[in-house]
Amino acid sequence: MTPLQALKLYPKAVGWSVLLSLAIVMEGYDIVLLNSFYAFPAFVKKLANFSLMAGLSNGALVGEIFGLLIAGIASERYGYRKTMISALVAICGFVFIQFFTPNIETLQAAYILCGCAWGNFQVVTTTYA
Repeated sequence: MTPLQALKLYPKAVGWSVLLSLAIVMEGYDIVLLNSFYAFPAFVKKLANFSLMAGLSNGALVGEIFGLLIAGIASERYGYRKTMISALVAICGFVFIQFFTPNIETLQAAYILCGCAWGNFQVVTTTYA
């Protein structure tokens, strides 16, 4: 079957696959966005500790590793749909923590938690689609 035939035969499946894959697009955007905060004067004034900047970025990557591990287990136990929905709800709360962070330690925790959700997106979206 050619891709065009599959699109004509299964338009809803292709649409849902594209929609779910947008979570991966959001994950890539979020990672770039978090690293761009280091250039803002307000961020540097309030939270900058230049020796910890690499730790912030790496914390998100460590969280992604944990998210990859957790997503496999959770999707097998609870299903892809529930795992994806719980990760989407969780990322809303984790972004809230980042937005209202009072110090760099809380920001680091928020980056790690967001990384867990992003790792979940990497596993669940491709296998579910």
